[in-house]
Amino acid sequence: MQPAVLGRDLIVHAVRGGDRNIINQADLRGLLTEVGRQGNNINQIAYRLNSGKTDGVSSEQFEALLVTHRQLIAAVVSLSRKSK
Repeated sequence: MQPAVLGRDLIVHAVRGGDRNIINQADLRGLLTEVGRQGNNINQIAYRLNSGKTDGVSSEQFEALLVTHRQLIAAVVSLSRKSK
């Protein structure tokens, strides 16, 4: 499963308060790796924005990105606890 699709499914699952295990350990490890990469990319974007190099990214777009990333992290944490 592609990380973006899996991430979207995890957010939907966490928001609905699902209690079934929809992810196996291998997928969870891969997703955690992808979330870490996304965090690194977000940090690089923030650095550029703070340097005045917007590259066409508005502060509203960046804030929306952070909100989505935080939702994904919360969903991954929730599912990792349920998958144990």
